[in-house]
Amino acid sequence: MTDFKYIDGSAYGDDYPLDSFLLRRTHENLKATREHRGRLGVWAPGTINTSTNAIVKPQVSGYDQRSLIPFLWHLAPNVSEINVAVRHRVTTSHAASGYEVQLSAFAVEIDDFLSGRPLPAGQTSDLSGGASTSTTTTLTLDVSDLSRGWIVVCVGVLSGEAAAVQITKSSGTHGPEVYSGYTCMFHVCDHNADLGTTATVINHWGLLVKHETSSKLSDNIGKRQMLRYEYDNNASLSTDLTYRLYVYPQFPPNRDFVNDNGEVNALWYVQLGVIDFESVTIYDSAVTHPDIGATLDASRPAGVRALIPRVGEQHELWLQNTRFHHLGPSQNPEVAELNTISGSRSLTNTYRDICSCVVGRDDVFEAGGVNYRRLTYTLRALIIATYPTQDPGAPVPFDITLKLTLSDPNLSNTMNQELAIPSMACIRAPHQQFNQIASSMAQYGNDSADRYDSLAYLLGFGPNFNMAGFQSHTLRGVLPEGDMGRRNLYDVEINVQDTEATITRRIATLSAKRSDRTSDNRPIRINGQAPRLHVLTWSVITTSHTDEVPATSLGS
Repeated sequence: MTDFKYIDGSAYGDDYPLDSFLLRRTHENLKATREHRGRLGVWAPGTINTSTNAIVKPQVSGYDQRSLIPFLWHLAPNVSEINVAVRHRVTTSHAASGYEVQLSAFAVEIDDFLSGRPLPAGQTSDLSGGASTSTTTTLTLDVSDLSRGWIVVCVGVLSGEAAAVQITKSSGTHGPEVYSGYTCMFHVCDHNADLGTTATVINHWGLLVKHETSSKLSDNIGKRQMLRYEYDNNASLSTDLTYRLYVYPQFPPNRDFVNDNGEVNALWYVQLGVIDFESVTIYDSAVTHPDIGATLDASRPAGVRALIPRVGEQHELWLQNTRFHHLGPSQNPEVAELNTISGSRSLTNTYRDICSCVVGRDDVFEAGGVNYRRLTYTLRALIIATYPTQDPGAPVPFDITLKLTLSDPNLSNTMNQELAIPSMACIRAPHQQFNQIASSMAQYGNDSADRYDSLAYLLGFGPNFNMAGFQSHTLRGVLPEGDMGRRNLYDVEINVQDTEATITRRIATLSAKRSDRTSDNRPIRINGQAPRLHVLTWSVITTSHTDEVPATSLGS
C-alpha cells in the first residue's frame, strides 16, 4: 500500500517549524503519488450493433507478419518503464501447433516509426485459443533510452495457422478445376467452388497456391492475406468471376492463369487465429520522483529562497506529467461491418467531423486557489490521405485544413484552433473494379494495381470514388508491419487553450475539409471523387499554458 504522510500530534514537536514540515510532507505525498499512482491512458473500443444491441469489439489477425495498432504516448520525465495491458479474448482454435495468437508490444521514437526502419520485436506473449472469457495480458517495455515527450507504442498481432485446406468443387475434389488464377487484387474461383452463396464474406484467412496432390507451393505466387471474398452470379459476368477473393498486398501486373499449360495448382486457404480487443491500457510502471534535497530541512523555517526553486521544480513536473483524455484509433459507425477499426472520412469543402472525445476541467484537472491550471488541450495524430482513382501516379495535392474544436456537451459555447496543411500529398488508391462493364477476368481487374502504394490500397479499399464505396475487410484500420506506406503518414499536432474557466465537461472534436480544386488548380473531374482522410491513431492530453510560476505570484 502506498505510504502517504500525514500530520499527527508528535509532528509538531518532532518537526518544528510547521511550514517546513508541511512542505516536506507535501513533497513526499507527490513523490508517492507519482511513483505508485502514475498516469494512464485507456483505449476501450466498441460500437453498438443496432440489430442485436450487442457491443462489437475489433477482431484482428496477422498472416506471415504482425498487424500493428499504433498508439501515441506522451512519455513523462523520470519514467523508465511503461506497462501495456491488453484485455482480450481469443475464441478461435485454428492453430495446428504452437500459439493461437502471439501478442506483442514495443515502443519507438516517432521519427523511427515514420522512417520505415525495421521495427523491434519488443515483448511477446503466446496466447492459447478457445477462450470463453476475457483475460488481461500485460507487457512491460523499457523506455529509458527514448526521448521524453511523444513516442509511438504499438500492439502487434501475429496469428497461429491451421493446416491449409484446398478449395475444391462443391460436388467433390479437383481444386484445379475451380481455380481460375489471379489478377491484380484478387484470386478467382469459378461457380463450382464450395464457397457458398453469401454475397460478401470476411474471413480471417491466409491464401496460397499449391500443387493439388504434392502440396508444393507455387514458385511465383506468394502468400497473401485475404481481405474479403465476394460471390457474384450476375448473368453479365463470365463464370470464372463468380468468386473474387481480395488479397493484401496486391499482385504484380503479369497475371498468371495458373493451369493453362496442364498444371494442377489449386487455391488453398489457411484459417488464422483471431484476437478480440476489449481494451488497451498504457501506464507508467517505473517512475522516480526527485528527492527534495537539503534546501528544505524540517529543522529550520522554509525561507523564500528555499521555497521558490521547490515550487518551480514541482510546477515543471506538473507541466510534463500530462493527463490523457483519449488514446488510440477509432471505430467508424458508418462502416457496416463493425468489428474493424476505421477512423476515415471522405472530405468535402466544408468541415466533416473525424473523431471526438470527452475532456474536462473539474478538480482533477484544476485546483482552485493555486497557480497550476491545465488549460491547454493538445491533440496529436498520425494521418494519411488517399485519393481514389484508376490512374496510378504521383500523389494528388490538396489543401487540407484540420480543426480542433472545444464545445459544451450540447455542442454550444465553442472555440477552436485550425491547422492548415497546404499541398497535402493524397496518395493514389485503386478501385476494386477497374472496368465497370467487365464481363471476364481479364477485363475486370486493374493491371496497374502494383503501381499503387500498398497502404493506400488497404486504407482506401472500395469500388467507388466516394464514401459510399468504402468497404470493410480483415485488415481495416491496422498497419501491416512490413508496409512502407507508413513513410507517407503525417504527424500532426494541434493545441487549443480553453478560455472557459467554469466548465467542468467539454467535448474535443477533430474535423477536416479540403480545397475545391487540387493545390495545382486542377478540378475534381468525377462527381464524388475526393480525398479520404484516415486517422490511424490519435491522442488528446491536457497541459498547463504557463511555463513556470513567477516568484511574485507565490501566495497570490
